[in-house]
Amino acid sequence: TTVVEDVRNSVSALINSNPIGQSIAISDIVSEVNSIIGVQAVAISSPQYDSQNDVIRINSGEKAFVLDAVSDILVLKID
Repeated sequence: TTVVEDVRNSVSALINSNPIGQSIAISDIVSEVNSIIGVQAVAISSPQYDSQNDVIRINSGEKAFVLDAVSDILVLKID
């Protein structure tokens, strides 16, 4: 697989395994992606991510889910 595919697969797995009603820390996504061999840097463009905004809020009874990793997760690779 390529680094881009590894990133998409890893982020999809993290989000899809998240329990119902549990928010997702964006820093957990960044950490997961940083652990992939070949990744040198990670920047989140959406949702807003900084020290004050580190959570994707999931309401009680809702489930975050990636339906299509290619269209749902944008990965830009700069060589």
